[in-house]
Amino acid sequence: MPLYALTYVSVATRPMTDQDILQILEVSRKNNAQQDITGMLLYRDSYFIQALEGERDSLLALYGRINADERHRNVLTIYQGEIAERTFSNWSMGFHNLDTVDPATLEGYTDFLKQPSSSALFTQNPTRTQLLLSLFAEGGSY
Repeated sequence: MPLYALTYVSVATRPMTDQDILQILEVSRKNNAQQDITGMLLYRDSYFIQALEGERDSLLALYGRINADERHRNVLTIYQGEIAERTFSNWSMGFHNLDTVDPATLEGYTDFLKQPSSSALFTQNPTRTQLLLSLFAEGGSY
């Protein structure tokens, strides 16, 4: 079966503590390994961006559960489709907490997670989404 990728953004329904994020990661890593799903999760200022990759049916079933999760809202799919190879092949779920990074120091920083109307930047040109994720993946495993 061909590989499938799905990336979305969402807003936490409450501020997440480090312990909250670690709990999400622990459960996700276990479940994703069983389903051969890889990916990464970014978190900053109550906003999430998550990229997932794996077999299409498993991924869409997971996405259904993600959409029903009450820990976040305003789930917006910014990319989905078949892929030739995994970007996060060595990660059961990579993670980076961007709350520890000053966005002003990041070249090309955009506040698209806080500006829902600016999500068109990524949804109208999915290659930008894939580029963002590839650059993150090249940064190393967490």
